[in-house]
Amino acid sequence: MTKDLGVWKAEDCALVLIDYQNEMFEVIRSETSAEMVELNVRLLARTAKAFNMPIVLSTVGVKFGLNAPTLPAVLSDLEGIEPIERLPTPDLALFLIGGALIGAGSGAVFKGTTALVLEAAPPEARLAMTSALLIALFIGLSVPVIGAGIALDQGASPPDTVLGFAVLVGLGVCASGWALLSRRPETD
Repeated sequence: MTKDLGVWKAEDCALVLIDYQNEMFEVIRSETSAEMVELNVRLLARTAKAFNMPIVLSTVGVKFGLNAPTLPAVLSDLEGIEPIERLPTPDLALFLIGGALIGAGSGAVFKGTTALVLEAAPPEARLAMTSALLIALFIGLSVPVIGAGIALDQGASPPDTVLGFAVLVGLGVCASGWALLSRRPETD
């Protein structure tokens, strides 16, 4: 923007197209029809290209299969422009509830496993056993996250990935609990 003129210069401008996806067009309920919006954005894109204006195209939820990509008709006027994929905006209440549950569960697991290790280990081995426990906990927390990322990159759907890892984590917790309880010394 120039201070002298108080207007934007051409080199300070870009056309930013956000969420021109089928799901967004399906919910247009204004006087302007979805067809007219599509025509207007195509004409706008053509005009920006004619003036060599930079164009930024953004989509949401395509990679996770939540939404379709940009409308093919719009894309036909944006040849050579790669969409920037944004993550869907999470629901704040769900995010807070999930965080609270994860925190409570992690705290209970950490406290319980630490108590089991300290109770089962002889005093001279407690430091080494606690260190081994922490390493196992950090590996146990990171492997599912890395595995989920790999599964999603390979094309698995988010619900299938979450369900699959929930089942695997549940089985792992059961197997670990069974192994720990079977090794526990019997008291008289």
